[in-house]
Amino acid sequence: MSNESDNAAKALISEEEASALLERKEPRAGEARPLDLAKLRITHGRLPMLEVLHQSFITLQRTALSTLVKREVQVSLQKIETVKCADYFAALESPACLDLVGIKPLKGTALFSMDPALLDQMVEAYYGGNGRSIARETPRALTPAAQRLGQMLLKQIFADLKKAWAAVAQIEFDSPRHESNPQFVNIASSGDGLLVNRFQVEFPGGTGGTFDFVMPETMFEPLREALRHPGGAPRADSSVNWPATLREHLGEAVVEVRGVLAETRLSLRELVALKPGDVLSIDAPGAALLCVGSVPVYSAKFGISGERNALKLTGPTPAGPRKG
Repeated sequence: MSNESDNAAKALISEEEASALLERKEPRAGEARPLDLAKLRITHGRLPMLEVLHQSFITLQRTALSTLVKREVQVSLQKIETVKCADYFAALESPACLDLVGIKPLKGTALFSMDPALLDQMVEAYYGGNGRSIARETPRALTPAAQRLGQMLLKQIFADLKKAWAAVAQIEFDSPRHESNPQFVNIASSGDGLLVNRFQVEFPGGTGGTFDFVMPETMFEPLREALRHPGGAPRADSSVNWPATLREHLGEAVVEVRGVLAETRLSLRELVALKPGDVLSIDAPGAALLCVGSVPVYSAKFGISGERNALKLTGPTPAGPRKG
C-alpha cells in the first residue's frame, strides 16, 4: 500500500514542485501576502495626540507618587497597543488587582489593572522601606494595606488623567468597582479590541512594576478624531455665524413650484381602460394649491393677470404630504 500511495503522490506533483513548496517560506518581492486584521496594532504615530496626553499625565503622576512615598519615582509610558479582549484577560494572573470604572461622557466601562508586586513595593516604601522587590512565589490576594494604597493611587490617577485629558475632553470618573478574578470582568466581547495603555513605575535601584489603563475601542471611538491630531481635533471657527449663513444660502436655493387646480380619483381598471377622446369629470375648483414637490405650501385662487394664467395667494397651507 505504501508504494501505491507514494506513486499516487508523485503523479500529483513532481519532486521539483514539492521542493519548491517546502523551500518557499516568505512571499517574493511584490507578491501579495496574507494579512490578519485582528493582529493589527495601534502605533503611537496613528494617535499622536494620545501620546501627548500621556506625557502630561506622566509628569503629574511622577510628582504625585514621589510625594506619596517620599522618594523619587520614575514613571514612563511602556506601550500603547490594541489587543483582543480575550487575549488580554487570558494573560492576567488570579488573584489580580482590577478596578472597573465609567468615564463620563464616554459610553462603556474602562479598566485599571495594577501589578500586585508594584503595590507590595509601594506599601513597603510608604511605610519607610526602600521599595525593594518583594518576591511573590505564588499568586496571593492583596493585603488590606495594599488594597488601601491601591485605592489612594487610583484616586490620584483619576485626578491626573482628568487634568491631562482636558486638552481634548472634559472627563469625570465614576466610583470604581474592585475585582480580583479576571473571569468576573466583562468590559467587551471576547473578540473586540481593547486599547491598552501600559505605564512603568520604577523605584531607585531598578525595582517597580506596571499598571494598565484599558479602554474598549468602542469607548474611545468618539475621541479618535481628536487623538489623531497633535493639537487636538480641528475646532470650528466660532467667529462664523452659522445660522445666518445657512439662512442666506438656503434663501438662494431654487425650487420648482406647481399649481394644482383639481384632482380626481380613478381605479387602476379605469386608468388602463382610458383611450384618446375620453373625458374625465371633475368638480369646479373652488381653490387651487401651490405645491413644492408633493407638499402644499399656499392656497390660492385661479385667475388671469395681463394675458397670463395666474394664481393669487390667499394664505399658507399646513405643510405635509398631499393626500391621495
